Amino acid sequence: MSFREKTVNPILWTQGLIVLALLVGGEAALAQEPGDASAAPPAAVGQDTSALGSSENPPLSSLDQPSLEPGASTRNFLQPAVLGTEAVDSNIGNALNSSSVHGVTRVFGSLLLDRNWKRAETSLAYIGGGQLYTGYYRTGSVIQAFNGQQRLSWRTGQFVIRDTFSYLPEGTFGAPAYALGTAGESALGGNFPTLFNNQQLASFGLEPRITNMAAAEVTQSFSPRSAITVAGGYGLTHFLDNTTGTGDNGISSGGGFIDSNTVRGQVAYNYQITRKDLVALAYAYLNFDFPNLGETLASPFAGATIRTQIVSLAYGHRISGRMDFTLSTGPQITHITQPGAAPTNELTPYVSGLLRYRFPRTSLSLSYIERNTNGSGLALGAQTEFARLSGTRLLSRSWEISTDMGLAHNRSLVPVPVEAGIPGLPLGSEEEVILAQNFNRGFIGVQVHRRFSRYLSGFVSYTFDDLSLNKAACQGQSSCGSQRHLAMIGLEWHPRPIRLD
Repeated sequence: MSFREKTVNPILWTQGLIVLALLVGGEAALAQEPGDASAAPPAAVGQDTSALGSSENPPLSSLDQPSLEPGASTRNFLQPAVLGTEAVDSNIGNALNSSSVHGVTRVFGSLLLDRNWKRAETSLAYIGGGQLYTGYYRTGSVIQAFNGQQRLSWRTGQFVIRDTFSYLPEGTFGAPAYALGTAGESALGGNFPTLFNNQQLASFGLEPRITNMAAAEVTQSFSPRSAITVAGGYGLTHFLDNTTGTGDNGISSGGGFIDSNTVRGQVAYNYQITRKDLVALAYAYLNFDFPNLGETLASPFAGATIRTQIVSLAYGHRISGRMDFTLSTGPQITHITQPGAAPTNELTPYVSGLLRYRFPRTSLSLSYIERNTNGSGLALGAQTEFARLSGTRLLSRSWEISTDMGLAHNRSLVPVPVEAGIPGLPLGSEEEVILAQNFNRGFIGVQVHRRFSRYLSGFVSYTFDDLSLNKAACQGQSSCGSQRHLAMIGLEWHPRPIRLD
């Protein structure tokens, strides 16, 4: 199934594209106007003169991304913050084929830490709090997310360890659109599903889950233009309340989701052709397995494993402080084994692309990925197509507008027949349904941000979210899915950053 076949409301997607056009529109005209003292100064631009393999100029295969704000990470600070929001949600339980309007009150606390030494750097981001529901059968839920990294460097290389943890009632795809505050996306480790990202790209119901991704990477330069990277990691997704329940509409609210563990590794050679152009050759290995599968899915699927090998060639073009473009592609070989069945092999393309551009007042980001993922709890692994487009425009010293939209299409790698059903999909009185063979998830959000003072800011936002499952997963129904409208208002307060110099 291609992206043009996805069943997401085209009017809302068109509205999002119009907002993005407005973000970019007028940029050239503004550049011709006299300087506005209230506007933020443009980032320094030009050719990157740092050696390949440094944190300022990471290799294409690195888990790092070059900053579009040079020098922004050199400060030593501790930044706490408090965020409160009030929202109206048309489908708070994220239930299929159902809707019920409820209020949601969210209160979060967050902490950002950046500490730099001559040869070391520590970065931490945490957000924690909860949400209370009005008129819903559940009182509320807890949200916790943490992302930390420690970097050790030497003259010709560096060693980095990272860990990203989250405890959430739903998937992370589109989480920034739900306004988790300044530290939200940082704590979730970004929203770009790289090979070392354990992101959940679809979810329904309020199903508490733990996700964690731990990774380590070594970068070693052999010359100012050449470097190798070696990375390894382990990720897990565990659903805590994996049983069916009854919601306020009398239908099943969850259960039967698929836990997964993933071992990942990558080795790559990088070469900088010019000061702006880079290439890389990489080999990656991913192993997906599904623990406790016998408790949720009938034999013979217990014990199924998916092994993926990827050989890719990447090209990148960078202009320091202004642009970062990367495109990587190659063959992806998938080997599937399960007890009592002959192993199968599948050859599919691997594609990963990212474009980020920074204008004086506007920042844009476009990303696309096609690769195997863990199935997001709805499938035994999935071949995933992912696209995301976001933009932010500074209107004045106090006003800012941003939009974010994403779409993910997932095809199950291990099809499950009807007679091997699992509980969980909230489809009326049906308690036993099959695992989703194909599922799509899309979101679009628009936010207007207002700074009231140096330490206090507020925002209003609107988000539309859509989940659709294929006919086979809907017990013969022509379609089933979950649609969600969320209108929100919020305030964020943070004191003066605590300097650690």
